[in-house]
Amino acid sequence: MTRLLIVEDIPAYRQFLSQLSDSDQISHCDSASCLAEAFELVKQHQYDLALVDLGLPDGNGRELIAHLRTQSSKTEIMVLTIFGDEDNVLKAIEAGARGYLLKDTPFEQIEQAIANQLAGGAPMSAAVAAHVLNQIQGGQKEPLPNPLTGRENEVLTLLAKGLKSSEISNMMGISHYTVNDHIKAIYRKLEVNSRCEAVYEANQQGLIK
Repeated sequence: MTRLLIVEDIPAYRQFLSQLSDSDQISHCDSASCLAEAFELVKQHQYDLALVDLGLPDGNGRELIAHLRTQSSKTEIMVLTIFGDEDNVLKAIEAGARGYLLKDTPFEQIEQAIANQLAGGAPMSAAVAAHVLNQIQGGQKEPLPNPLTGRENEVLTLLAKGLKSSEISNMMGISHYTVNDHIKAIYRKLEVNSRCEAVYEANQQGLIK
């Protein structure tokens, strides 16, 4: 049976993933909302599989991936994230992840991917696999120039984490109106019409690190 660790900062998605504990293949499931909690758990327990988000409030999930890889060859690592750009994909795999799924993956497919990886596979979302294949074939493209300003990049990163405009305003110390102006500028420059589209397009262009 499998001991599972879920590392995810968004409560709703963490709760969504916790349903995996009902699976016949999972014997025990722990969850962490940040790197600090995750590091504390891996000090105390040996896990068979870790599902790790990259965009965590106190750092990048790659730090935990690298730590797990150096501390234990028995722990399988799968990334579950919104970040599907080539840079994040390749760096996570280099750090030690063997599976890499995007967060729009249906629950049933996540279950199948877990079974696949525990059986020795390397499950990846189609867009992720394309990046890996591109790298292997030596066809890595030059990244597009970033069309966004520094402030717009900050706002975009917080949007990608699921924060509301009011929360971004408080965190950045700017007015709600200024946040909305930044969001409108992001939409215009990325040629999109919604937050989801903006995050997706930014991932495709490698703008979110």
